[in-house]
Amino acid sequence: MRNSLSLSSSVLALASLLLSIAVACIILEVRYYISSGCFYYWELNGTCSSKKAEGIYRQPVATGESDRCTILTLGGSTTYGLGLTYERTWPYLLQSELRRSCSGCGDLEVLNLGYLGGHLRQITSGLTNLPLTLVPSYHWTTRVESSRGVANFGVKDLGADLIILSPIINDTVPDYFLGEHWSTPVCSWLLRQGSLRALALTHYICEFNLEVRSKMSGDRDAERKFSVVEQFRRRLEDFVAAMRSIDALADVPLVLLSLPTLFTSSEKESDLQLAAGYLGSYDEKELQMQSRHYPTLLAEEHRVMQELASEHELSYLPLYKLFHEIPFRRRLANFSDSVHTSAEGSRLIAEKLLPEILPLVEKHCFNR
Repeated sequence: MRNSLSLSSSVLALASLLLSIAVACIILEVRYYISSGCFYYWELNGTCSSKKAEGIYRQPVATGESDRCTILTLGGSTTYGLGLTYERTWPYLLQSELRRSCSGCGDLEVLNLGYLGGHLRQITSGLTNLPLTLVPSYHWTTRVESSRGVANFGVKDLGADLIILSPIINDTVPDYFLGEHWSTPVCSWLLRQGSLRALALTHYICEFNLEVRSKMSGDRDAERKFSVVEQFRRRLEDFVAAMRSIDALADVPLVLLSLPTLFTSSEKESDLQLAAGYLGSYDEKELQMQSRHYPTLLAEEHRVMQELASEHELSYLPLYKLFHEIPFRRRLANFSDSVHTSAEGSRLIAEKLLPEILPLVEKHCFNR
């Protein structure tokens, strides 16, 4: 009898938990719909691309070889240009700058393959087969066929002359903040599913771990950061190895790009107050948490990228340094939140990339 009551209590507790999560999801969805006119959970899966100009990928492309110089930009939502029109994303602006600066670059194209929540495991698998869940409702390419949920094409089929990889945040910050909490196995499983719909659920049920992680003791915090950074290193090494193992990509130059974020490790309390007022959607407590943890994790990302670039003889562009030299008040205008750049920030990225990318374009596209 007692075992029966205990089982009933456990089932009731689990049902209550699931109901609470469902109610929280509904509330978040309604709030997001009111502000944006679309549901977050479905928008991430591309369903809303018919209502809005944005899709999971920014532009349709065609597979196969072409005579034009093709640069592929791989990354997450900063490369995608979250909150920006396509013409204000840094890959599009870089294309415009290159076409203006190079007499033979009139037919050059820079394809924006950044996507929301993009992380290295997905980007690596996309070298051979892109998940169909990331193809919006309008056809991304002229050939969208599938087998077991993946497309029959990948980055290897797009005729790349140069690839720029810009991983940021998505491979360290989520893993770090998931922590050692009851929800960690659930969150980890959702992240491993490799779909943006799973990422949305992770956002809903695991977000509160930010507060848990912010209170972690110093020793455990350092241990967790080391583990997360080493995992980032392995994922980046896996990407390089996978790319070099594919005939169509083995000789394509790879550029590792360290994109900027708003915070360094030197912000004062007055800077956080200014940011909270300027950004609007953040409270000061959340910004304090981000300014305390993000710079350390991102500095480790940048260090790993620089080390691997040296080991594998790749180009490495520490673009974040140029932004961090800008005084905070002026730097703030280049960001729409603590991670994503504004239209002005995207313009500055393209402007600073031009002198670094142009010699690579001239060498690998026009001296073949």
